[in-house]
Amino acid sequence: MSYHDYNIIILKSPLMLWEGSFVAKKDDLYVGSSSVIKSGLKDTMEQGFTAVRPGFRGRGLAQAVKLLVAKHARSHGVKSILTHNGSQNEAMLRVNEKLGFVKRSRVTSTEPGWLRFGA
Repeated sequence: MSYHDYNIIILKSPLMLWEGSFVAKKDDLYVGSSSVIKSGLKDTMEQGFTAVRPGFRGRGLAQAVKLLVAKHARSHGVKSILTHNGSQNEAMLRVNEKLGFVKRSRVTSTEPGWLRFGA
């Protein structure tokens, strides 16, 4: 996804929950982030994009920011978090599975489907 599309679809979305989204920084450099949006389902949030700069991958940052989202969600009464995972992103799939997300039925042929995590 281009930054232009990300900006329109995520950052400017009225569903974006800034207070539940987190970033990781090293000095003045943003090295990772995880966003969360309203899902429209009772007691449920939807985890948006989780990203880590290439030079900082493999250090647990994706897991750390996703855990911060889950901690925030739990403290606000959220019972579950939904997320997607691109079929080509095996590293993020491993992070999601390690955190307890469970695969659901396929949404499209390019996604393994919804993953649900009890916050």
